[in-house]
Amino acid sequence: VRNYTFKGMPLSAAGAIPISSYPFSYGMAYLLPIQLSFSVWFFFLFARLEMVLSAMMGHTQWRGFPYIQEQGVGAYFGVFLFVLWAARGHLARMWQAAIGGEAMRKEERLHEPLSAPVAVWGFLGGVALLIAFSMSAGMSPLTAVLFFGLFLAIVLTLTRIRAELGLPTIEMYQVGADDILQNVAGGAAWSKPDLAVMSLYFWLVRTHRQLPMPVHADVLRIGRQSGIDLRQIAALIIGVSVFAVICSFWAHLHVMHQVGYESAKFTGPAGWAFGNDPWRKLDSWLTNPREAKLAASFAYLYGVGFTLLLAALRTRFVWWPFHPVGYLVSGSFGLFRLWLPIFLTWLIKSLLLRYGGL
Repeated sequence: VRNYTFKGMPLSAAGAIPISSYPFSYGMAYLLPIQLSFSVWFFFLFARLEMVLSAMMGHTQWRGFPYIQEQGVGAYFGVFLFVLWAARGHLARMWQAAIGGEAMRKEERLHEPLSAPVAVWGFLGGVALLIAFSMSAGMSPLTAVLFFGLFLAIVLTLTRIRAELGLPTIEMYQVGADDILQNVAGGAAWSKPDLAVMSLYFWLVRTHRQLPMPVHADVLRIGRQSGIDLRQIAALIIGVSVFAVICSFWAHLHVMHQVGYESAKFTGPAGWAFGNDPWRKLDSWLTNPREAKLAASFAYLYGVGFTLLLAALRTRFVWWPFHPVGYLVSGSFGLFRLWLPIFLTWLIKSLLLRYGGL
């Protein structure tokens, strides 16, 4: 990977432009829909153009106007709302079946890994436990509800994107629930225990590429297409997850005590990325509280609205070239390094389909 940077303003405001080539990315990008691969590289370059034009207008602050990352975060919630709206009928039937009302249709039950009561009450019970655990650690009930509400909306969106489109990587680097709450309400709106518990959840929201739910969706989809009993797969996922959590706690403690993350025996980002970084952030939050950013809040709302517009146009017009997920990842750190392989693969695939046919 080589980062190309323009010399002098305003072009330098575009930041580093990664020039890279990963063999795996060409193969994975070839499997992407043409509309999506076009949108990924288009919105990446369009975001750089936005930054240059903003610099020409005098906006040169880092993570300031035009708030590319905040637009992208807002796009997650736009996709989330669109997914909920599209699935409203199915969700309503699940709820009715869970509370003992009208049962789901037989064909729907056969394609569900869990029964409606187990899925609905299990989800609500799990969320309640997360909130109760956070409250016991010192977080206020409202903060816990807001934090996990935002987090779960992001997780659902990531899972939908992975299941439907299969992007090679996706990431929200330090722009998750904690950052959203800080931008919208400011640091002074949250108590010291609130901020301390957010720091304890730093491992959960630092990035969002490590979450298991998208992988579970892949497994269930493969099982459905292979004719495997989804109830058995669900039981296996739950059992393995419990075993993996226990093993992870043991492995983490064992390595820390036997090797030491700050000893000469250990190298890598785990020490500074997860050992020091959350507490540096907490120190900054406490000693220099962040002010609420009204402009960033508007950027979130703009991202929601523009994504819903793209989704509506895409469902209405077959020829519409812009995919909302391409806009969503325009500020993603993970896809910065893949924009060029995706562009080249899109170009080759487009030419093959245009002049070579299927």
